[in-house]
Amino acid sequence: MNGRPAPQHPLARSLRACARGIYPDEAAIELLIGHGTFVDRDDFTRHITTGEHGRPGGNAAHAAIDWTAATTALDAGTLLCSGGERRIFRLAASLGAGLPVNLRDALPASTSTTSRSRSAPSCTPQATVRLT
Repeated sequence: MNGRPAPQHPLARSLRACARGIYPDEAAIELLIGHGTFVDRDDFTRHITTGEHGRPGGNAAHAAIDWTAATTALDAGTLLCSGGERRIFRLAASLGAGLPVNLRDALPASTSTTSRSRSAPSCTPQATVRLT
């Protein structure tokens, strides 16, 4: 790593322009761009519509994600994702289009009882202390 930022994907500016001022859409786009894999994948970018072609450099002024089509592709298995990618996508689709997401599935949780017992208070009654 050389300390210089990675070049921005050409779609990033267009997606941000389309989402500008709509905070849930901005959050969804930043989540996907920040994740770093989706805008580079043809199986995902086929669900992005762009506008104002022919601008200098071939970049579109606006780009919008068809969240419903992309979610359908994910569910059908044509948009293959790892578990982490799937969680990021589901959260972004919920923000960007209001599609339902199960937060218990979308947010990773520790399944280790050892780490759970050390970091969270027990839900079972231990003892009752009476103050007089």
